[in-house]
Amino acid sequence: MLSFLLFPAFAGPQPMVDVVSVRKISQIIGETDRQKHGPTDNQTETRAGIRGTDLGASFEHKGKLVFLFGDTWPVGPFTADRPVDGDAIAFSDARNPDHGLPLDFVKAEDGKYLAVHIPGVSLAGFEVPTGGFSAGDHMYCYYTTDHSRGPHGEIMGRTVLARSDDAKSWTKVYDLSSNHFINVAPVIVDASRTPSLPFDHGKALLMFASGREYRRSSPRLACMPLSSVEDRSTIRYWNGTGWSADENDAQPLVHHDEVGELSVEWCAPLKLYLMTYNSGHPRGIQLRTSQQPTGPWSEPVTLFDPNEGYGKFMHIANSGDGLNDSGREKDFGGEYGPYMIPRFFKKTDEGARICFVMSTWNPYAVVLMEAQLRRR
Repeated sequence: MLSFLLFPAFAGPQPMVDVVSVRKISQIIGETDRQKHGPTDNQTETRAGIRGTDLGASFEHKGKLVFLFGDTWPVGPFTADRPVDGDAIAFSDARNPDHGLPLDFVKAEDGKYLAVHIPGVSLAGFEVPTGGFSAGDHMYCYYTTDHSRGPHGEIMGRTVLARSDDAKSWTKVYDLSSNHFINVAPVIVDASRTPSLPFDHGKALLMFASGREYRRSSPRLACMPLSSVEDRSTIRYWNGTGWSADENDAQPLVHHDEVGELSVEWCAPLKLYLMTYNSGHPRGIQLRTSQQPTGPWSEPVTLFDPNEGYGKFMHIANSGDGLNDSGREKDFGGEYGPYMIPRFFKKTDEGARICFVMSTWNPYAVVLMEAQLRRR
């Protein structure tokens, strides 16, 4: 009985892919890649005034990749006018991940990164971007706010939808949720080619999400027409058998109450939806698959085992491995924020190569990863 309480009971279908291999391609945040003893892709301390940051959900907008980074640590003389734990945005023209991931950060007049500001919305620690999408000439992003700490851990109190045309000036559109839809992974699909949606024409915005109790909820799904993204009343929530206008009716897609940051993308080479997230049981970055957004979703397979990163590019506490940030010798590194980048998906003889960014906590950085998947 005790093991049932500690570990989630997986009852979904078998995974439709095997993980053949996974590796780090490069480190994209920070000044020095301590594993490779050389510069990172972007040398962010000298080029953007960024010592460290995490997350990095991305989306396509007007031919560029837009990356949304979380709580950002400024460095050097720029700490005086940059908020600690502010959020950063960068663009990229990268097409070949084997050449790394060069970033062009949205900057202030002094040439250093510009922290995101949404009037009337707090964006302090644990108040971060979770995902974004493009619609018309606008960029839209989901940001969490109203962070607090409860008796069992962090509470990510509310998520808002914000809009921008230039990634510098942001306007709040509406409050999305203070319940199930906090860490939101948006996906745009063609409704006419996606069975089981509540409408059958035009573009649909799917919102996969975890809840306000950080890393203590299961993923859920909502949907709305992309053409009416600023009309919150058009959102419909998957209740397990159909769609409801009431968020309280939303039911988990799978039962795994450890989901925090998550990413969902359509993988064309595999003809499958992929869902990635970090987990404590089983430990590591987990991967689930489905043929439809509503499921059924498979049981998880481990996409990245942290033992493959510790002592290489993730710090082992008190080990003297030289990977830690200054003053953080006692802090273990850790894997989280596995955000996939569909632009880099590629068909292979066995299945597909996918790429994703992943945060490592210590060093406080983001790395670019690749995985080879084999279709069963």
